[in-house]
Amino acid sequence: MTTEENQVNRKQQAGRTWLEFILLLCTLGLLVVVAVPKFYDYEADANVTALKGLKSAIDNVMVQTYEQAQASNIADQPRGTLTVEGVTIDVQFGYPVANDLPQLIGVLKEEERWLPKPHDSQAGVDYVWMYHDNPAPSCYLSYYEATPTQHAKTELVIRPSCQEAPMSQ
Repeated sequence: MTTEENQVNRKQQAGRTWLEFILLLCTLGLLVVVAVPKFYDYEADANVTALKGLKSAIDNVMVQTYEQAQASNIADQPRGTLTVEGVTIDVQFGYPVANDLPQLIGVLKEEERWLPKPHDSQAGVDYVWMYHDNPAPSCYLSYYEATPTQHAKTELVIRPSCQEAPMSQ
């Protein structure tokens, strides 16, 4: 190869390298645009999974407390106290009152993870737990205390997005 052909060949390679670099950047940009919304879905899935775990923990504590209340003959009384796993709690018709749930479920003591909040806007709901520092009003766990006509229960509310604007505190 002559020197002149060598120089032409290098110029073509340099041009092709820049073109390849620009195509690579465009491809990466497109991948980012496609992949970013999927990461938001992973965060929502993680929040939902955490709330499902919390629901299971509360449901288990409710069953255990009610069984002990029945054994102590206070399951049908409006108020009483009961010692569950070494912790004395208040019970209402055999189920724990909402304020005492954090004593039985250690993870609820982590205030930076769980936001307990009395729920005044919905009749019958005594307490709501929302996951994370930025809770979404479309994704939460409600706890209904026991009444004379209804056992205590939990309700997991999950709407299309768990990443909406935070609930006013």
